[in-house]
Amino acid sequence: MSLKTDKLRTGDVFWTAGMACLTGQIVKIVVLLGKTATGSYSETIYISFCARRYMISERYETFKLHEKQYQELLRLCGLYRREAKGCMEGKSYLAGCVMIGAALEADLIATCHCFSDKIPSELIPRKKNSKPKHLLKWSLFELLRVARECGWLPSGLSLDEEWNHQKAHVGDYAQVVREIRNLIHANRYIIDFPQDRVSQSAGWNCASRLSMW
Repeated sequence: MSLKTDKLRTGDVFWTAGMACLTGQIVKIVVLLGKTATGSYSETIYISFCARRYMISERYETFKLHEKQYQELLRLCGLYRREAKGCMEGKSYLAGCVMIGAALEADLIATCHCFSDKIPSELIPRKKNSKPKHLLKWSLFELLRVARECGWLPSGLSLDEEWNHQKAHVGDYAQVVREIRNLIHANRYIIDFPQDRVSQSAGWNCASRLSMW
């Protein structure tokens, strides 16, 4: 379904908005700002759709994924899971946890894309110029912070609290996966996990808690 507004005149600029529904909650508007000698120029924004009113929010072109990116993301979600399971079954537990971390990151990107209207503006990661970062530029730490604050991955422990499996929730296991995934960097391994190995129980436990398969 697509809609087009009437042309609106603002000063000497005509604005034409073409709207296409992305989901039941998000509507994309492409605003044609005008024409130059080399062609037209436009800006894409996203607004929340509620009843019969539109509320403009900070859902810029740089925040969301386009359809091809989203479809590729879904493919990667499945690929990373298969790779993780293969590594775990082959007793390559560190490699398996790294791939679990990759699958978790892909899942969170997809979740933030689909439920972007549920993310408070103050949680959206920003560049130095205060504009929202492109979703594909968000780090796993930033994705987990958003998921934690939005209640998608509830946590029972604070980030600096000592591990307690009785208090730990799914969000805490997600943080463990992030920390293990960071062991692909030699400096992190030497500082955080010196002369130790990722165990079979750690890998399978995180995978089962995060429902990876």
